[in-house]
Amino acid sequence: MLAQLIAFLGVIIHTLSAPAPLIVSRSIPMATVAGAPEINAESVFLIDMARGEILFAKNADDPRPIASITKLMTALTILDSRPNWGKEAMFEKQDQRYGDIAYLLPGEKLAFEDAWKLMLVSSSNDAATLLARAAFNSEARFVEEMNKKAAAFGLRFTRFVDPTGLKAENISTAREVAALARAALSFPKIRNTVTQERFTFAPVGGAHRTVFSTDWLLRSFKMPGVEVFGGKTGHIEESKYNLVFAAGNDGHELIGVVLGSEDNAARFSEMNKLIKWGFSAVPKEQSLGD
Repeated sequence: MLAQLIAFLGVIIHTLSAPAPLIVSRSIPMATVAGAPEINAESVFLIDMARGEILFAKNADDPRPIASITKLMTALTILDSRPNWGKEAMFEKQDQRYGDIAYLLPGEKLAFEDAWKLMLVSSSNDAATLLARAAFNSEARFVEEMNKKAAAFGLRFTRFVDPTGLKAENISTAREVAALARAALSFPKIRNTVTQERFTFAPVGGAHRTVFSTDWLLRSFKMPGVEVFGGKTGHIEESKYNLVFAAGNDGHELIGVVLGSEDNAARFSEMNKLIKWGFSAVPKEQSLGD
């Protein structure tokens, strides 16, 4: 599976001899694109993967904390362990990480499948740590595997120190986050989970709990003929507000990244504006650069 992903990412990322890993071979000069939106996030990247064109880039190669976007690599690494989704794992006190809504109590058991959804839908830090420990019997070993995978993908500026994203040392660039998202969303298991607006689960012997996605765009993004592929939010004080989001139609497949938006509402409004502009910026029948 790793070999297939590396080959797949070869279409996305150029050679490591370049100053930075470049996604696709050509970008659209911003001066030629009418009505390019003003995006205030500190780093921005928008790519049309179906056409191989960078539509928008702003500080796209500046390393920044990515917060819970980290969980996309956590999900990829968990898939490498070939988990038994019906297996039950106990949430232990050592798994508690705080920083978000606590849906679990130490001593509770839940299925891997529920922990997986809890991690990707509600961005639960506790669930991410539980899964990392259960998958490789060691959080430290799990993080090593995350970094090995980042290196194998050719992500030169992406580093991880924990599976949750709570630590500011989890860093990447807007450009490399787009590549990470493309890899993660190529797996139906990830894609089908991050597009869920909510889900309900119950620990063994416990009451049912309903959790909601942290990605507001799943509920608010509307554009005729466009399918949402999913995305991931991220926020810690050091990173400000981050978001990666993907959507497509029969002519485009856009991945947008905003890192360092000023507040929660801004990241969604800016991404909404960026993605909608991207679908209208290049007519489907036009072939740029010809």
